[in-house]
Amino acid sequence: MTRTAAALLLLPAAVMGFLLPGAWIAPKVSSGLASQTFGRTPFRPLHVRQGLALRQGHARMMAEDDGIFRLLGGQVEEEEDEWFNPGAIAKLARTAPTTPRRTPTPVAPEPVLLEGVLEWGYYAGMSWEGRGKGTQVGGINNQDSIIASSLDSSILFGVFDGHGEYGGEASTYMTQTLPTNVYEVEPQIDAAGMDANLAQPSFQDAYAKTHQQLLDQTQQKGGFDTFLSGSTCITILVAGSAGKRRLVVANAGDCRAVVATEGWGGKTVTSQLSIDQTPDRPDERKRIEQLGGIVGMVNSNLNPMAVVSPEDTIKLGVDLGPVRVFWPDGSFESPYESCFPGLAMSRSLGDSCLDDIGVLPVPEVTIRALKPKDRFLVVASDGVWQVMSNEQVAQTVASAKGDATAACRAIYERAEQRWQDNEGPGYRDDISCFVVYFTESGAGSGTTTVYA
Repeated sequence: MTRTAAALLLLPAAVMGFLLPGAWIAPKVSSGLASQTFGRTPFRPLHVRQGLALRQGHARMMAEDDGIFRLLGGQVEEEEDEWFNPGAIAKLARTAPTTPRRTPTPVAPEPVLLEGVLEWGYYAGMSWEGRGKGTQVGGINNQDSIIASSLDSSILFGVFDGHGEYGGEASTYMTQTLPTNVYEVEPQIDAAGMDANLAQPSFQDAYAKTHQQLLDQTQQKGGFDTFLSGSTCITILVAGSAGKRRLVVANAGDCRAVVATEGWGGKTVTSQLSIDQTPDRPDERKRIEQLGGIVGMVNSNLNPMAVVSPEDTIKLGVDLGPVRVFWPDGSFESPYESCFPGLAMSRSLGDSCLDDIGVLPVPEVTIRALKPKDRFLVVASDGVWQVMSNEQVAQTVASAKGDATAACRAIYERAEQRWQDNEGPGYRDDISCFVVYFTESGAGSGTTTVYA
């Protein structure tokens, strides 16, 4: 099914105030980094969950002529002319593309297990498929993917949490494209040192390029739809030489990374290295609503069902699930004319249906020096963090007494039990995690964060 673009193009862009679905224009590339080659061998994958072949692409320059917003240096800069008019969009219904159904997977996959020993430590990563309503789109299918990739002078850990009909394909595709794109800007990341402001544009370029490749592959033979499918992503680059190692965290979505440090009396102290990007976060909500999006929850008890604001939900005293992002009713034709699409995070890669209302593939970057008493790092999808606190995860890892694989399994078992306690027997989200132990003391101080 084709979009009803012809009717929309009859109106001036200032009236429409939006781009056609999927017409993502990537953030401006700093100094040509994303298209530059450095004459080095491609990244060396230590471990990756296999999927579709790597497809090369290029980032596009951001050039919003209609004056909606521009991404400059990782920030949303408001222009003096008028913002997006949500009233106009409600009168212009779009035709959404028909999303083909994926072939169901009849048998549950084996849990993914990655293990490795490094110069400064060792790690394990594991991933399990979810169970229950809403977690197995298209059959038994783990939509999470994980990767550990050796770059030039560092190692990149990544956790990708897919969603939608082709969420698993999206997350797998990103494991095969994002490391290469990060590799291309590694010299600039190295040069940034501990300055997250300097490192953020490079990660923004790499994530934007990956996002564009994800959208472009839909036109390739064997490609999959990304109109209603995508993936969140968190990467941790462990970089620097002995005594100067640092953790460079880039996060787009609701995965999370925490580091555990030995405190007074041997007590484990946790530090969160990323901030979840969800629609109820005030700054994220403001951006989405300024671009004409709706932030709220679906109340299925209403007839017809409708989206209600987080404030009204509190007044009702009911649990309507997580806060989500929606287009105004009437923005799309049937079957997407109301309560559409309901994404529960405010940043992701893919999801072209939400590009125009502020769901961005732009990561927030934090850099933290590896300290002498840092003991381990945990990176996990929201299948862990929705049911376990940072402290509970750290305590679970500490009880594994240095066995990274056992620590991953313990996190899974505890999270699975909490999912069943909260949602009923047989239910759990996809669960993925890395546990990285540090055996070599670092040196340095400070943490810097950029909120893009």
